[in-house]
Amino acid sequence: MVSRTFLKNTIVLIVVKQKFAVDLDETLAHTNILWADHHIKYYGNPEKLNANEIVRKYSFVKNVPYWQFAEASKWVESHINSSDAKLEIPVIKQAKENIQYIPIACYLTNRPFSTIQGTKEWLSLHNFPKRPVLSANKGLEWKAQQLERFYPYISGIIDDNVEITNYLSEQYEGKIILYSNQENMATHLDVVVCPTWNDIAIEVQRLIRE
Repeated sequence: MVSRTFLKNTIVLIVVKQKFAVDLDETLAHTNILWADHHIKYYGNPEKLNANEIVRKYSFVKNVPYWQFAEASKWVESHINSSDAKLEIPVIKQAKENIQYIPIACYLTNRPFSTIQGTKEWLSLHNFPKRPVLSANKGLEWKAQQLERFYPYISGIIDDNVEITNYLSEQYEGKIILYSNQENMATHLDVVVCPTWNDIAIEVQRLIRE
């Protein structure tokens, strides 16, 4: 666990030096775990895997070969567009314990803007810091545009999706903290891979000391 004494002594520096955008789905929220649990219950699972094992194997519910049919896709789409459904989503392990030590500028998500109230209620329900939510279902290009537009006020992002690096320009100087087990990345950007939220907090400490 991150040193609480160190963090208390450096919290002012965190606010001044680094302010991150934080992604939601699969970074703070275990959305695909919820979806996998639903699909196992209602559509079956020939591999006899639990939800965690399915997400570990396929990453996303949309990649699971035996759930490629209209009813399953329609359910996911309805959940994506439901503000109330956001309250059902579980929190990713270690996120709540470590996020309080991360200097957050905003939450940056591809959730539809129409679900922003449910997103704010979910953040409040789980005691995440109150920050602006930038939300639009416009893909990774839109997210990258926000990062470039608001740099250096937003000095980087914590996100699970490595594909965002494909939409940032070579001139982007922000830090991408990738919540992932990704290996062998080839990119011109400043990317640090962190497999756990504790690793993310440790990386932030390193940035503060620079």
